[in-house]
Amino acid sequence: MSFDPKRQVVVSDGRRALASASFATRTISSRCRRAAEPKAFVDGGLGPEIRAKITFRCMTTQPIRIHVNPIRNRDSNRIVGSALDVGLAAGKRFRTIVAAVLKNKGDPAASSVYRAATYCKLGA
Repeated sequence: MSFDPKRQVVVSDGRRALASASFATRTISSRCRRAAEPKAFVDGGLGPEIRAKITFRCMTTQPIRIHVNPIRNRDSNRIVGSALDVGLAAGKRFRTIVAAVLKNKGDPAASSVYRAATYCKLGA
């Protein structure tokens, strides 16, 4: 995963992008198959927020799931950013191992990424 708080977040398999999100766009590769929305998201165990450009690698023995969605301004309903979550599915639950938020472009304190150190190591 590579995260640039001024531009975008990209999830790749080491060679090709699986998903990406910027302030205005969100994409998931056609190589990924659709899955039903989980009933619950579990995000405990994520480390502190990271607001700097960073690259890290996540390893798991289970298939990952990726969710991307727009972030909307509550007053105007305008899209102001994107959220991208990477996790593991267990039944109807989704355990988040990476959560990235890109919002309010130009605000240095608005965009961040969180990672579960158990699965994700710095450097890639």
